[in-house]
Amino acid sequence: MKENLVREAAVKYQAQLIKKAGGFSDQVYVIQHLEREYIIKAYHSKDISLRQLQSQLIWMKSLRDGGLAVPDVLKTISGDTVYQQTTDIEETYYYVVFSKVNGRMIPYKEWNADFYRIWGRTLGRMHQVASSFNEPDEEFDLPHWSTTPSYLAIHESFDDQMLKTFHEMVEYSSSLPTSNETFGIIHHDLHHENLLINQNEGYPIDFGDVQYNYYFYDLAISIYHALQFVRETERHDFFKLFLVEMFKGYEQTFQRVHVFGDWVDQLPFFLEYRRMYSYYYLQLYLPNEKKKLVDHRLKKMHRAILHRTPVVSLPKSLIKEINQML
Repeated sequence: MKENLVREAAVKYQAQLIKKAGGFSDQVYVIQHLEREYIIKAYHSKDISLRQLQSQLIWMKSLRDGGLAVPDVLKTISGDTVYQQTTDIEETYYYVVFSKVNGRMIPYKEWNADFYRIWGRTLGRMHQVASSFNEPDEEFDLPHWSTTPSYLAIHESFDDQMLKTFHEMVEYSSSLPTSNETFGIIHHDLHHENLLINQNEGYPIDFGDVQYNYYFYDLAISIYHALQFVRETERHDFFKLFLVEMFKGYEQTFQRVHVFGDWVDQLPFFLEYRRMYSYYYLQLYLPNEKKKLVDHRLKKMHRAILHRTPVVSLPKSLIKEINQML
């Protein structure tokens, strides 16, 4: 992302560029407007349509109306929530400016039971809003898990064996029951870096991956990414505490997880599914120079997917312990 383009966009908000903030594709920056800092995020039109982006913002407003402290949107001078920019080489970018959330990311060394419960409560609150959400019009357009661009592109990026494994997962997922209690709009990426904490409250950020999917998958996504920080020898105890406290927090704000069915049956599947999703997402969207840096990790993921290696072991003794604690 060229900084001169971001500077040009910042002017539309009567703001000035301060610094780069990162993002998966280096498309997130900090700008200053009236002595206050905001986050400006750029989206390429090849990755998202204007209507999809507007639908994400509608969903975020619904979460705010439902009592969640998610980022608000700063409008342009002309009153638009999205600024559209076309470059000299006919590329189109969309920009959205978000308020900064008053909270901090919790580093792994500070993780504890209270944090896991907040994590679960935050997911539950989002799903509670989703369970009663009505699309405002026919143009509301958020991806469905089975028809996302990544899913359609997978045929070109996977070898035959991996594609077969993926379709087996899709078939299983399609067999699960869908209702307002089990299926709706999910965050789809609530790892610890997208959950800021302030005074024992969770503040979710980065809604760029929201989609229609199973609520339990949203829980599994958080579990999957949390496990990536834990040594293999420590996963048993970590998983037990994390799962129990997250489930308890979730049930404080939405519903009992047993509504989704047998978690012992579904969780291993959804964890494998997330690993596969992460693999092909990195393959499709990670810039080549960054992909080289994680080549070893990608090969390890590929082997684990093909051999259906469990993301976490679930012996009967562990399952019994967890069920007794829930």
